[in-house]
Amino acid sequence: MTVITSASPSSNGTILLLGGRFGARQSFRGYPENMETVSEIRVRYAETDQMGIVHHANYVVWLELGRSDWMRARGKGYAEIEAAGFRLVVNGVQVHYRAPARYDELVQVRTHLKEAGRRKVVFGYVVERDGQKLAEGESVHLVADDQGRAAVLPEALLSLIRGEGR
Repeated sequence: MTVITSASPSSNGTILLLGGRFGARQSFRGYPENMETVSEIRVRYAETDQMGIVHHANYVVWLELGRSDWMRARGKGYAEIEAAGFRLVVNGVQVHYRAPARYDELVQVRTHLKEAGRRKVVFGYVVERDGQKLAEGESVHLVADDQGRAAVLPEALLSLIRGEGR
């Protein structure tokens, strides 16, 4: 269940969404352009390595969670985009690690749109804990149809992603 506690552009600009996957909390700032979602995740034991820190591959999973939350907050989840016959396939992911996260810590994934075109969408991310930057990253997505062929986003979907006309 998702609850929006504030959607007024005259408020402090933060909207809190509760009830995400894994008990995550999400919020987003910005109304409506330059929206940033914040997905809070509690580090699970299975995500840590023998040294007791989060294995680097898990950050990519967290970025996906942030991206999915961002799309839902924008008004259309990935499942709805796929049902319309489109895919945003991953073309590249970069993560730069700054500091480790450990078991049972709460981390936040901040997700924002960097670029949106008819054939390519780019998201930016910051993973942090209590304001300390743990990692930052970017994912590049190419638009494909449901057969995996290159496609273009319909204008209505592109406008939704860009936050136009809201």
